[in-house]
Amino acid sequence: SMVLGLVAPELCIAQQGPWLFQLKGGPQFVKLSDPLGTSNGPFTGRVVGGVGYLLGGGVERLTDGVFGRRTELLCSVRNTGYTFDEQSSNYEGYDTGEDVERGRRSVRTVGVELPLLITFRKWTGLRIDAGPALSYMAYAHQRSSGDRVVDGFWEPHEKTTVITQQVKRWEAAIVVGAEVESGGHLSMGVRYWGGITSLED
Repeated sequence: SMVLGLVAPELCIAQQGPWLFQLKGGPQFVKLSDPLGTSNGPFTGRVVGGVGYLLGGGVERLTDGVFGRRTELLCSVRNTGYTFDEQSSNYEGYDTGEDVERGRRSVRTVGVELPLLITFRKWTGLRIDAGPALSYMAYAHQRSSGDRVVDGFWEPHEKTTVITQQVKRWEAAIVVGAEVESGGHLSMGVRYWGGITSLED
C-alpha cells in the first residue's frame, strides 16, 4: 500500500491553566511512495515529494501525572510534484496515445486532520506525543505544465484539473512527535505522520 510520511516542525502559542490551549502553525515536508510501477501509466511508478503547511489548534487537560490526553484539529495543505517525459519513458502495457506530454505535474491538496494523542511528560520542558489520527481530503487539484505533441509538433501546454473525487478522501495514520515547551507562551516541536491507509484508489 502507499505510505505517506511527513515531518512538520511547528511553532505553538499556548494559554496555560487547568486546560492547555494552543494555536499551531508550521511547514510540513511530504514524501509519497508509489509501488504500482510504470506498467500503470505515466501517473505511477515514481516517488513524489514536496512541501506544505499546517494551521490549527490543540487542547489538553493538564494533570499532575506523567500521562495525559490531547486532541487537535488542523488544516493541512500539501504540495507534491514531479517532472515527466512520456516520449522517453516505456510504460509497459500502457498506450499514451497521441497525447504525449513532457514537463512538470503537481498536486495540491487541502485537508482536515484530527490527531488523538497520548502525551508523556517526564522531563521539564519536553512533551512526547503519540497516537492515531484521521484526515479528510476536502479539495485537490492537479496542474500540468510543459509541452505537448500537437499534429507532430511540440507546443506549450498547461492544464489545471480538480481531482477531489478521484483521490482517497479519508486517511488513517499514526502520529509521533515531540515538543519543547518554554514555560511561557511559545513552544516548538517536530512531528511525523505515517499514513496506514492504502491510497491506490
